Amino acid sequence: MGTPKLRFNATTNRYRVTIEGRDHWLGRDKEEAERAYHRLILEWKSGMLIDAPADDVRIVELVDKYSAAMANYYQTTPGSWGRGKTAMGYLVRLCGSMRPEVFDMKMLRLVRDSMGQPREEGKKTMCRSEINKCMSEITRFWKWCASMEMAPIEIFHKCQTLDPLKRGRCDARETESIEPAYPEHVKAVKPFVNSSVRAMIELQELCGMRPGEVCGLKAEMIDRKGPVWRCELKAHKNAHRGLQRFLFFGPKAQKVLTPFLLKRAPGEFLFQPKDAWGELIAVKTGQDKGRRKDQPPNKKKSDRVVREHYTKDSYNKAISRACVKACVPHWHPNQLRHSVGTEVREKFGIEAAGAVLGHAHLNTTEIYAQTSLALAERIAAEIG
Repeated sequence: MGTPKLRFNATTNRYRVTIEGRDHWLGRDKEEAERAYHRLILEWKSGMLIDAPADDVRIVELVDKYSAAMANYYQTTPGSWGRGKTAMGYLVRLCGSMRPEVFDMKMLRLVRDSMGQPREEGKKTMCRSEINKCMSEITRFWKWCASMEMAPIEIFHKCQTLDPLKRGRCDARETESIEPAYPEHVKAVKPFVNSSVRAMIELQELCGMRPGEVCGLKAEMIDRKGPVWRCELKAHKNAHRGLQRFLFFGPKAQKVLTPFLLKRAPGEFLFQPKDAWGELIAVKTGQDKGRRKDQPPNKKKSDRVVREHYTKDSYNKAISRACVKACVPHWHPNQLRHSVGTEVREKFGIEAAGAVLGHAHLNTTEIYAQTSLALAERIAAEIG
């Protein structure tokens, strides 16, 4: 058996070493953790390491086991675990060194209060709705611990008694509801983005896709038989519910997709950040020149890595930069989805909007496809 290694756990922001199946947590400071690590290894090799009793488990250890379980659970949609990671971080910072049976409602409220405080100077605090969602993640954590017989079930029941924060009844920051993107703002941004981002924007305008769905498109996913192309998504938000998710591309969307389908191999992502480099070279040199085969790579000026495809964050960042250049208010990709939902609902009804947006429940469609004020005004003029 080899010597156990000192490892850093990003979820809990702590160092640990696993000896004979037992995790030993060594704190956040690297130097102190290294000293404690060497002491533990010496004790272990000499047979003098006394293991802690089985009931001396700390919350940070439970969080580590839970995080591993959730990473496996969300392996097809890793982005879904992002909020859970945030919630576990707040829990560990305040209560990581505590034993589970000591955790009470006072500590739960302290964790919630800490979410409403700015983590860094100048940064926004977490909004009320996001705090409530993170608290639901913590309740879910204690439910999992109870189901695995790692913590008393009473903790889970206590967490359920905590009412969520209500609008106007707390000091937490409120956010404005998401509105559809203004067409003139979207149009103003298009000249300031590369061809891939422009095509992604146009596809969202036409099809109401989620940002992550348009980022993950590959040529092999699109069935081009028939007048309307279709794409069945295997991994999507509602896949765990046994629901199917299809994307449909009419003539206008097909025209946007065709140039990318022609230049991509079947397994390649359609929209890639590296396309921007070729376009930038073409603008600077007046022709589409690439690098010579024998040309050595330039020295990197930063640690930034160009990925093989756009992500939701990089896509949003590209739009954000373009908004600054176009001197228009910032809008984000999901607002394009709201725009399509509103338009489809007005023309074809709420069930049609739910079908296009891929919602499992119509009450979700109510959030996205907002009733047009112009429609309400027109009705009032006729019947009011």
